[in-house]
Amino acid sequence: MKVRKTLSLLLSVVMILSLLSVGMVVPVNAAAPQAITTADEFLKMTYNGSYYLANDITLTKNWSKSTAGGSFDFFAGTFDGNGKTVTVSNCAMFSNLGGNALVKNLIIEGSNNGSNGYGAGLASNTDGSNVFNVTIQNVTNRVNVGNSAGWGYCGGLIGDAFVVSDKSSITLINCKNEGTINASGASAAGGLIGSWRGNKIALINCVNTGNVTAKQDAGGLVGRAWGKRSGDVDIAFSDVTIQNGLNTGNIKNTTNMLA
Repeated sequence: MKVRKTLSLLLSVVMILSLLSVGMVVPVNAAAPQAITTADEFLKMTYNGSYYLANDITLTKNWSKSTAGGSFDFFAGTFDGNGKTVTVSNCAMFSNLGGNALVKNLIIEGSNNGSNGYGAGLASNTDGSNVFNVTIQNVTNRVNVGNSAGWGYCGGLIGDAFVVSDKSSITLINCKNEGTINASGASAAGGLIGSWRGNKIALINCVNTGNVTAKQDAGGLVGRAWGKRSGDVDIAFSDVTIQNGLNTGNIKNTTNMLA
């Protein structure tokens, strides 16, 4: 009996070693996501780190390179809201999203008066100066977004989604806006995105129930779609997906243009 047990143990070890020898990957010192428990910890996140929200927090300023003490003005890491709520006061959560940023499982509440011209609940902008692939998943915005600058773009999740090249993309999955986008001074406003400028965009299972007002371009999901640009000329989109989208909000503008 002891001999059989010994042989079984040896066979098990041999099988494990053989799996490793054919390429089975075993993480070594893989960094676990870091818990965020306070606004100060959130504002000091590294631009490419992995984090999860351990409890609800309130922000009075957005994450940027100045708060994080880094050289990158876009967040390119992973932020898992873990089903918690971030309350914002006259700011978005992030100044910019870029790189391979992933933001998911989050509820955002509060208000943002859009004083910088880019009103939003999640991010004022995407990083238009670099190639990026940003994904936003299972995020609900309840932030009431305004526009006190008299110009710019406002959206429930992103104010200005600027895509620099065909290699960049923005994907929204299972996202929802419930906030009011009252940006009568803004050039464009949308329930999810105020303005997108670029090529590869996907909105999948996304909903807007908030009322949207803009100076001219207003939309339930997106206020203005610029398309890909060649010099000063707009040309057609080549890779846009809008699947299972729904808008129930009232949409209007103050100049009778493009609503």
